[in-house]
Amino acid sequence: MTFVANKYPLTAYSIPLDICAGPDANVWTCAYDDLVSKVTTAGSVTNYTGPSRCEGIIAGPDGLLWITDALTGGISKMTTGGTVTHYSVGTDSYGVCVGPDGNIWYTYGSSSVATHIDAVTTSGASVASVTPSGATNLVSICAGPDGNLWAADTANKLWRVTPAGVCTSFALASYAPVNSRKSVCVGPDGNLWVAAGGLWQVTTAGVAMYFAPTGVSAKCVCAGPDGYLWVGDSTHHCAWQISTAGASVAQITLTSAAPNSICAGPDGNIWVLDNASDSEAAWQIVLPPPPPPAPSLPVQASMANVTYPSYFVLSPPTTVVSENQLDTGQAPVVGVDLTDIGGSS
Repeated sequence: MTFVANKYPLTAYSIPLDICAGPDANVWTCAYDDLVSKVTTAGSVTNYTGPSRCEGIIAGPDGLLWITDALTGGISKMTTGGTVTHYSVGTDSYGVCVGPDGNIWYTYGSSSVATHIDAVTTSGASVASVTPSGATNLVSICAGPDGNLWAADTANKLWRVTPAGVCTSFALASYAPVNSRKSVCVGPDGNLWVAAGGLWQVTTAGVAMYFAPTGVSAKCVCAGPDGYLWVGDSTHHCAWQISTAGASVAQITLTSAAPNSICAGPDGNIWVLDNASDSEAAWQIVLPPPPPPAPSLPVQASMANVTYPSYFVLSPPTTVVSENQLDTGQAPVVGVDLTDIGGSS
């Protein structure tokens, strides 16, 4: 299988940190250097001034972009024309997602503030503030298939948070989630997948299994439209196509790249954010078209629905007894009455 990788340069030294499919059929990135960039699927880039220090970005249900802010804290919404509205709810915000309740959920914490998770409506009103006891550094968050929020903690944990604020942690022994805004996602198999060098697969019941595909160093992960997981690998300057059985299927070289975030784009392709210094870029990995469906075979009619001429219709089985059988005492044989074949004589 052949993949084409297109590199679209972003502003040098801007420190891009996250990428998402936008509400307008474009791809959007955000950078620590107060920069938000629109990238068309043809590779044209338009820059906008974003919040103070952009960390995470997501398309909201309101058709706007939502961006976390690591300097002034809180969260901002931005129109696709670049107009920013900031809400000062929380500090040092990082990962962001649309929750199962349609609100915007995001993680934050600092040396002076306990790590926790906030939620605002699309109007900016605070609706939740949750402090998971024992959480250390919640760097990424996603909405799970079970109606809960799932947050990756670099202290070897994955947190399940209900919209009502009930928190449960699940240990990810020895392999900690990496510090990426896309270090946790829902896979094509309906499980949670966490980038941690290798990959953790975690069921919604909290059963975890670690996979270490040969040569893979996972920095970020997303579900692709092709039924596979896609992983950005900054150690080996590439992206990986991974099956839900945890096996590598394909490696796509992204020359000199340092993948930091990844998403499925609005064009049906995979987009990788590259924050290699002085070579920042958005990479588009063009997925090959799916194979054509197998030709359909003619459907044979059911025998029960076929009408035959009367001379093909067999009467029910009857017992035929010959004179010899009566004389010898042999058992009668079961046969078919053929008197109707060819019509009556």
